[in-house]
Amino acid sequence: MNNVENETGKKESRIKLIRADGLNKGMAYDYRCDGKINTETKSCTGNLIYTDLNYSKNWNESSLQKILNNKYYNQEIAENVFELNYLYNGSSYNWKTDYLDYDFRNRGLSKKTKEYIEPATYYLGNIYLTENEQNLNTKEIYSIERSKQVEDNFPSEWTGNVGLMYLSDYGFTVDDKNTCLNSALYVYSTNGCRGKTWILDKKYNYEHWTIDGHMVKSSSVTFNYSASRYAVTVLPTVYLKSNVQLISGDGSKTNPYKINI
Repeated sequence: MNNVENETGKKESRIKLIRADGLNKGMAYDYRCDGKINTETKSCTGNLIYTDLNYSKNWNESSLQKILNNKYYNQEIAENVFELNYLYNGSSYNWKTDYLDYDFRNRGLSKKTKEYIEPATYYLGNIYLTENEQNLNTKEIYSIERSKQVEDNFPSEWTGNVGLMYLSDYGFTVDDKNTCLNSALYVYSTNGCRGKTWILDKKYNYEHWTIDGHMVKSSSVTFNYSASRYAVTVLPTVYLKSNVQLISGDGSKTNPYKINI
């Protein structure tokens, strides 16, 4: 359960749902063409726009936000999507911009599902601007996410239907809360806590975008900032309406939440 604001600014206690299976092999956070797209050569005739300052991202204007709240939300095909992927040849990485269409007709939000969700406010506070970010525990990160601490005068919040998980969501989903919530989230990957969360799936190499532009990683560090054009797994997140109630469960793997709709 989360206390969130709806689109009118009213605070409500609502259930947040994070999709457990990734949409695909990966999507860029923000990577778009400012000119026309040549569909024959699969290239942008103008400039490909992305954020190369790893920590400086604007969810409100990002290509991923627009895809999720239009094509994914309406079960349509997202055409002309650019992303940066890499191939490892045994000694180095070769980077390649791919031009793709994403078909959400069977994986988007159904008409029935949309009857139970409505817009909510997501907070975009940036922990990169905090000293010693690598020493912050999940509760401290949660507080900063809800602050006005943002980069480049970007908005500190966004209201819409489909967002992404917070970095703190990853921290809170561990089963061993007594140990893990008191340790630095940055070292979850080395202190055993990463294996105690349901939110990351090895099938997707543990790499996921968070709404403020973090990439949750599979390496020896738990998270970092990456350029917005890199393609990693996306776990869409929605809030249920306030009249959808939690009836049992504690949110663990063995005792998941059950809701009354």
